[in-house]
Amino acid sequence: MRTSIACTAALLMLLFTLLFNGSSNVSSQEADPWVNIITPLSDDVLNDNSIYIEWVGDSVSYYAVEIDGSGFEEVGQKTEKLYSGLGKGEHFFRVKAYGASGRSYVDSVRFTIDRVRPTARYYGPTGIDVPTRTNITFEFSEEMDADSVLIAVNDVDGYIKWSGRTVYLIPTTPLRPDIIYHVHVIGKDLAGNDMASTKWTFECIDVGKYQGKVIDISGRPIQNVQIELDDGTVFFTEQDGTFSFRSTYGNQTVHLLKDGFRTVEVWVYVEPDDVVIGEPIRMDQAPSERALDINAVFVVLILALLLSAFVIFAVVKVGRDTGLLPEE
Repeated sequence: MRTSIACTAALLMLLFTLLFNGSSNVSSQEADPWVNIITPLSDDVLNDNSIYIEWVGDSVSYYAVEIDGSGFEEVGQKTEKLYSGLGKGEHFFRVKAYGASGRSYVDSVRFTIDRVRPTARYYGPTGIDVPTRTNITFEFSEEMDADSVLIAVNDVDGYIKWSGRTVYLIPTTPLRPDIIYHVHVIGKDLAGNDMASTKWTFECIDVGKYQGKVIDISGRPIQNVQIELDDGTVFFTEQDGTFSFRSTYGNQTVHLLKDGFRTVEVWVYVEPDDVVIGEPIRMDQAPSERALDINAVFVVLILALLLSAFVIFAVVKVGRDTGLLPEE
């Protein structure tokens, strides 16, 4: 009985040992390999034709690598590879990890080699007649590293806005016509290639437009009012009393003349590259000549009456003093 128990126990221990060793061997043999490329990253743009590629893996017996479909090459347990003399453009790299069980796992990466410096396809504004409300624009020949791009413009505060390969500096206030603006742009593309710095200048328009209207004391428009500016320019109001003129920005003196109305002189301000609509200008009617004649006759008549009264008073007094006239 004891012998059979001992045999049974030994048999169970032997089975347990076989099961344990068997499961361990199966686990070791069937572990799936794993591999991951850590450099370069997918879609990297690099400016060197010698590229260092590195990867990590687990449960791997050996690795095999290929570049641009050239066929796999075994590299053993190495986890890095240096490729030299690669041409510009896109490249495709794969690494395959083989496990002890014969299974394999593949990771891949695409990267681009770009050694060409970016250039300017368009920039502006330029010239001497630039609107005061404008943006500084620069279009690059390729996609750029936005953090590396700098647009410097003297006396301009603003913010940057991107649209594809084009960058805009949007001023927070209108530009001024009395400044020569100097623009300087630098930057790098996604591969880190420097663009040759680009510089240019521009000036803004210094002319604006003023629109006004002439009315009488009752608010009715007055047509054919002669408008004269300090520079000698002369024109007339329209039927609806309106007028307009263009001139350099700043204060301008406007002289208004019309028969039957008092002459008016006003100061107006012209905004550069803008339209200023002024308040209506009122002209008062001047006294007519007939009215002046009537007033003069009236004054003369009053004076004559006063003089007559004075003469009569004097004659009466003298007559009484001499006794020629009786006392009252």
